Amino acid sequence: MAQGLNNDSSGAHCVPFPLSTSGELHVSSDSAEGTLSRLSTALEAEGAVPLQAKGSSLEFRVGLSPFQPGWRLLAPISSGRIEVLQRTGGVVVRYRLGFHRMCAIAGALTAWVFYGVEVRGDQEATWAHLYRYALLWLWLVGGNYLIARWRWRGLVASVDGQVS
Repeated sequence: MAQGLNNDSSGAHCVPFPLSTSGELHVSSDSAEGTLSRLSTALEAEGAVPLQAKGSSLEFRVGLSPFQPGWRLLAPISSGRIEVLQRTGGVVVRYRLGFHRMCAIAGALTAWVFYGVEVRGDQEATWAHLYRYALLWLWLVGGNYLIARWRWRGLVASVDGQVS
């Protein structure tokens, strides 16, 4: 593989929280190929579209579809890349998840609320007001970010059992 998980397909370095996160999970599996296949199937079931599968890695995008019923695991995630490697004692799943769309939507919602309350409400925007909206944005992004990371770990565990 030419570039690592900290680079996108163009070779550019990924931006850390809140735009992306990366890590690795150790799973108790005996086959890296089987784990990759099961993860690909689970991602497609959650609405992800595989873009490129090369060797032991898979890149995917998640569309924004308001017509899918229920809570979607991958809703806060815009795109991702996984790499599954065979190691002694199991399999390692390295991942990079992008949250660009979630940050943009949270920014738009925060700006809309700010405009509706502060600008149209004829109130003077003070620093205290601006901090309130910064906290609103951080709560929207941070909450979804933490939930997505927790549910991502659950998705990996659902395909191969024990995760550490």
